[in-house]
Amino acid sequence: MPKEEAEQVVNRLRQAGKQVEAHYYPNEGHGFAKRENQIDSVRRTVEWFELRRRESPFAWTMPRTGTGQSRLMSGSPPDPCQRRLNR
Repeated sequence: MPKEEAEQVVNRLRQAGKQVEAHYYPNEGHGFAKRENQIDSVRRTVEWFELRRRESPFAWTMPRTGTGQSRLMSGSPPDPCQRRLNR
């Protein structure tokens, strides 16, 4: 997306109180042609997720083998589908 449109999205998200990080690479379009920008983008993305994971008050586990269902540890948020059913 053009930089101007991306900036509008970032501004709207920030106005809504969302935590947003944006980085714009010179001379790059929707994707990244330069290898160093691809590497930097992946590094920034991993760092972003790692930070959010550490900040999260909820502990999640991996799906149990063979059940196809995720198991939530204590303190986890309620299932949003269940909340709709209880209304």
